[in-house]
Amino acid sequence: MALFGDRRGGAAAGHEVASQDDATFWTSLARRIEQGDPEAEAELVGLFHHRVRLLASVRLHGSDAALDIAQETILAVLEALRAGRLREPDRLPAFVLGIARNLVNNHCRKEARSRELLDNPPDQAVEAGMARC
Repeated sequence: MALFGDRRGGAAAGHEVASQDDATFWTSLARRIEQGDPEAEAELVGLFHHRVRLLASVRLHGSDAALDIAQETILAVLEALRAGRLREPDRLPAFVLGIARNLVNNHCRKEARSRELLDNPPDQAVEAGMARC
């Protein structure tokens, strides 16, 4: 089973070609969330939270930040769906994965900047208030 797979097969199960049933399911789920259906939101959480957490955990080598990223991803997806900002609702799994990847990448960049600052403390000019970008 693929990371974003489920029992239906097709693209939802990691295969290259989505079946019409997959497209219909994802479109229906996205539309239900857009219309304010709390059961659809719970279904989305059930389908993706663990998978996104697993993805983040693998990319971050088991970091505790994986849970935060999973929660941020689900929140961002729900906000976008509620606002009707998903242009291709039949591609909902790809949308979720894209947001998760972006959040993981942002986390990695922040960590790298933090390490750089720890390894290379700011010079006296910066400490005196002359910030650099």
